[in-house]
Amino acid sequence: MTVEIPTASQEVVTPGKLAPDDRAAFEQGKSVRSLVIIRFVAGLVGVLLPLALIGVDFVFLGQSCVRVRGSLSAYYHSGARDIFVLGLGIVGFLLAAYKITRATLGNVFSLTAGLAIIGVATLPTGRPGPVPAGECGSGAAAAALTPLQQRFGEDVVANWHGWCAVIAFLAFAAICFYTAFRDRKYPMLRPAQVRARPRWRRLEGIFAALDNRIGWQFHLVCGVLVLAAIGFFGITAAAGIDELPGGFGPTWVVEVAGVMIFSASWFAKGLDDYFWRREPLSPCVTRAVEEAVVATAAR
Repeated sequence: MTVEIPTASQEVVTPGKLAPDDRAAFEQGKSVRSLVIIRFVAGLVGVLLPLALIGVDFVFLGQSCVRVRGSLSAYYHSGARDIFVLGLGIVGFLLAAYKITRATLGNVFSLTAGLAIIGVATLPTGRPGPVPAGECGSGAAAAALTPLQQRFGEDVVANWHGWCAVIAFLAFAAICFYTAFRDRKYPMLRPAQVRARPRWRRLEGIFAALDNRIGWQFHLVCGVLVLAAIGFFGITAAAGIDELPGGFGPTWVVEVAGVMIFSASWFAKGLDDYFWRREPLSPCVTRAVEEAVVATAAR
């Protein structure tokens, strides 16, 4: 039996013509917005990761107490291992892949940071010692060696982990300094000052106002603070300080502070991209912004 399938007339497509959805995404700036959203997600994951690790670890401890471990990396040897690896993996991949096609020094720093973060996630730090009796988490079974630690040795893998962490933090500082250098060298009027927005988009208006107050000095300060965090870690390590006031480990404090500071610079740069300093949302928006900038300068 032969079945005839009716065919509709085919649309003649000119070579090089964009598909309707691709053209709409380009004209409406959706592709660039997607890139900016990815940047926001990376920063958001970095900010929320410490809280997520503590919360998941609390659930798995099952002792109705909260234990803040000595470092973020120590959560690899806890019930929150999957969250630790997944969170750092997301951040590392996004940092490595973000604008990877651009041959710039900033991309080199971002790629280096991303690969180092992936190394931190996959190369476990040394196993923590037993928790003293009476403290939160005491009585828990000792963590087993991973196949990687069994193959190369626990101390060797821990050293690799430590070097990846140092490289990642140095790359964080380099990204902040590079952003400050670029923003100072190529200043541009932010279109948020001249671009009218509907009243109902109040959140976007708040972000626009915040974006207008962020200058290259902000990223410079973030870079200095990241270096200060690294220096503080070196001082505490040299002095043999294992615990700070409040019971927090110096490594945990430095890691959280460094991630938060870099995420703040990353988020601020994301605002910059969204409000078109260097990432035009679409050709029509580009022309409108250029006309508004010229008109404002002429007043």
